[in-house]
This record gives sequence, structure tokens and C-alpha cells, in this order.
Amino acid sequence: MKFKRVFGFISLILVIACLLPDVCYARIVNFADQKIFVDSKDFTLVASGIKEKDGNNTLLTITNIYKANGNDSDYRYVIAKAEDGPETRVEKSIPGLVLLVDPNATIYKEYMAGANVHLYCKGNNSLLDCLVSGTWNIDY
Repeated sequence: MKFKRVFGFISLILVIACLLPDVCYARIVNFADQKIFVDSKDFTLVASGIKEKDGNNTLLTITNIYKANGNDSDYRYVIAKAEDGPETRVEKSIPGLVLLVDPNATIYKEYMAGANVHLYCKGNNSLLDCLVSGTWNIDY
């Protein structure tokens, strides 16, 4: 009886250990302590990273949007784009799904582990440049 309990416990630990990397690990690009310039009219490179897992979904959280001079602002969102994906409106402090590939594209492409991916943003008002900070989960 004791052998069954020990064997069951060890089996449970092994199953949990095997699942942890997929559940707990994500490739996060953190630019929360920076103020990255974002042009008002054109997409500007904000972050880059290497994917650790296959897939096309990423999750962007803009923690703050500042005026171009670095002062606090009441700006609420930016337009984000990653690789071949569609433009996505991402509001400040609300995580937004940013796809690497347009789901309506005629040719399907999947970004594999090891791919270098880039995140671009532009302002929502063509007259106001801004600075952004946040995090980008490229393996969401």
C-alpha cells in the first residue's frame, strides 16, 4: 500500500514538472522602465525578441503613454502592429492581442520558435508624437 502511495506521489510530481514549462514560461520583452518614442504618422520600432514557442499570438500591455517631451499625458491608446499582422488598437493598461500574421491572409504563415519578431506602434493622432512603456509577451 505504501509503495502505491509513493509511486502515485512521484508520478504526480513528474506530470506537474512536465507541464510547468508550457504553463509558467513566456518570453516577455519588458520596456516598462523605458520611454520609447512613437511617431504620430508612421509605425516606429518599439521592441524585438526571439520567440521561444511556435505561434502567431502576442500580448501587448502599454503601461503608460507620455507626451513627446516625456511628461504625463491623457493619451489613451496607440496603434500596434507586429510583423505581417493587422493593425491593432491597444489601450493603455488593457492587454491587447497583437497577431504576427493577418488571419485573413491568403497564404498562412506560422512563426516558429527561434524567429526574431518585431513590434511597431504609431500614435492615434497624426499631430501628436508620444512615448510609450509596457511589456510584450511574444509567446502568448
